[in-house]
Amino acid sequence: MIRLESIVKSLAELLGIDKAIGFNLARGGWNAFSGFITIYLVARYLDPYMQGYYYTFYSLVALQVFIEMGLGFALIQFISHEMAHLSWSENKTVEGGEDVKRRLQSLVQFGYSWLGIGGLILSVTLIPFGLYMFGDGKLTLNGLQDYGYAWILLVLGTGVSLQITATSIALEGCGKVADVIFIRLVQSIFSTLILWACLSSGLSLYSLGISLLAGILCSGYLIYFKHRKFLINLLFSFKSIEKKVDWRRELLPFQWRIALSWVSGYFIFQAITPILFKYSSPSIAGQFGASMQFFLLLNAGALTWISTKMPLFGMLISQKKIDELNKIFFKNLIRSSLILFGALTFFIIAYCLMMEKESEILERFLSPIPLLILAFVCLTNHIVFSMALYLRANKEEPFLIISIGNALLTIILAFILVPRYGGLGSVLSYAAGSILIGLIGGIYIFNLKKYE
Repeated sequence: MIRLESIVKSLAELLGIDKAIGFNLARGGWNAFSGFITIYLVARYLDPYMQGYYYTFYSLVALQVFIEMGLGFALIQFISHEMAHLSWSENKTVEGGEDVKRRLQSLVQFGYSWLGIGGLILSVTLIPFGLYMFGDGKLTLNGLQDYGYAWILLVLGTGVSLQITATSIALEGCGKVADVIFIRLVQSIFSTLILWACLSSGLSLYSLGISLLAGILCSGYLIYFKHRKFLINLLFSFKSIEKKVDWRRELLPFQWRIALSWVSGYFIFQAITPILFKYSSPSIAGQFGASMQFFLLLNAGALTWISTKMPLFGMLISQKKIDELNKIFFKNLIRSSLILFGALTFFIIAYCLMMEKESEILERFLSPIPLLILAFVCLTNHIVFSMALYLRANKEEPFLIISIGNALLTIILAFILVPRYGGLGSVLSYAAGSILIGLIGGIYIFNLKKYE
């Protein structure tokens, strides 16, 4: 037993897996495993036409990026810079200078206010938009048993979930990355099990909204159980308006750049599915949506080696420890890239084996050539995402022009190629923007900025 623990510990050190990465990998592993089960259940209980609605629901709900407007990422960077001068006490609250703590409090309060109002705006705008789109251009309540009430439930749940997001932002920025990831892991497991139960019970598209609400209750309970002292102390320990962060002067110059990048990301990764739904067919939209979700999960797992270090990056920059920052970044970039390459190789081998056995699950994905293109783009995107996170830790967004250019090229090509070539056209649009602008432009910007 002792030898086994020693081997596991040595392997973890070799791969650079700390507590936060371990939890995130567990979550990514669960998401990958559960993703295949979900695809199977969707294929079994929803016909190809309804599968198109399923993944289009996901893509349209992602419009919440227009509500968040990059606030979460920006707040994490600013909170981490304040936490460089604070510390956690034994009673699970933060302690330090009152001026710094007041600035931290104002950042957290601003996050709750922004996302609270944003949740209301999301609900009153996205509900009629979805009903209009799914109603073939008519804002109608007819046929709601198929999509309407399910869509309303999902949007309302998404609006409420933004308050959980605000709490996660506060905890993650304060260095509780492992705790946040653990909560998200438990939430993911619980909500996914509810999703499976709902699909198996014949609740169809209602399953999305019900599982989302179940996840909100689960994460809300875990946050209250472990971090209520931190939240109560921070939110209510000061009443003065002195020393608070000036959003317009300090946060906005960074946030608006992140917001444009996040909005551009929606057009790069999510907008193609609704375009396929509208100009090709719901079935093809479902295949593309399932394929993209798989590769985005792989990318998210690999990016764990970088994303979990963001609060640390912010603290090192605040403390002027640039050499240590570069050492940690490049070591984890190499590790994560090699691990992602191995995962993609395993996927290709598994896909070929399933083709020989004529597995029915493959019918829910795109054909082999588009999938190979997506696999290659998955690897190049990991490099781009990692470079972007490194530079954003400086509270700057030098990748803004890259994100906008990528989004414009992707969407323009999608409207040209999707009506003619369907799924292949969507993949070519996505790949052209990601490689020609995202990768090539990203490497140029990174090499230009990293020495400044």
